[in-house]
Amino acid sequence: MGNALSRAGGWVKNLLSPDEEEPKKRTKSEDLLWEPEKREEKRVAIPQTKADLVALMKKLPEDVLSSYERHCFSSVMTFEKKKVSAIMMPKAELTFVGAEDYLGPLTLDKLHKTGQIHFLVRGAAGKIAGALHIRDLLNLKIKESDKAKNYLDKNLCYVREDYTLEQALAAFLRTGALLAVVVDRETKLVGVLLLEDLVVYLLGREAVDEFEDDYNIDAVSQRS
Repeated sequence: MGNALSRAGGWVKNLLSPDEEEPKKRTKSEDLLWEPEKREEKRVAIPQTKADLVALMKKLPEDVLSSYERHCFSSVMTFEKKKVSAIMMPKAELTFVGAEDYLGPLTLDKLHKTGQIHFLVRGAAGKIAGALHIRDLLNLKIKESDKAKNYLDKNLCYVREDYTLEQALAAFLRTGALLAVVVDRETKLVGVLLLEDLVVYLLGREAVDEFEDDYNIDAVSQRS
């Protein structure tokens, strides 16, 4: 009988792995690593919708996902559905200039104080004739007798307020315009959308670069 038990014990021992042949008492810290399959694993919440994913990203610590990265991810995911009306400058906030207005110091100072850098210019019958860009005006030698119509940027495009931002971006790319006049289905002006507005929406900040010689191939090639 004793020999049978001994042989059975040896048979069971051979089925065990080397680590299991002679189990040793483990410390508390070692127990945490022992038989991981028997420990209760942390459950990871799987987002079911884009909204769930955005909500999850907002809870992540900065060392995992920075606020800048978080903004970029969430804005890209909503870009194809977000409407122009959500980020445009509404008509009530716009400052208009007449095509026949003189651009003397008083007018330029008034425009500068608005804090805006792009202004729609109204022509005959109140129709939009183009736009003025304050940055361009500051780089030019403007006389008091100069009229707004002499400095128009006529390359504008039109988008509807219910366009998605993706549709608006496509319009900017097709036309090469920097400013889009936003209208409703009855062609009434309801606001303005800038290309830079789309960039800010996507990146959460303006794309700032002090370099200004983009048309100079030598300057570009030698730029540090």
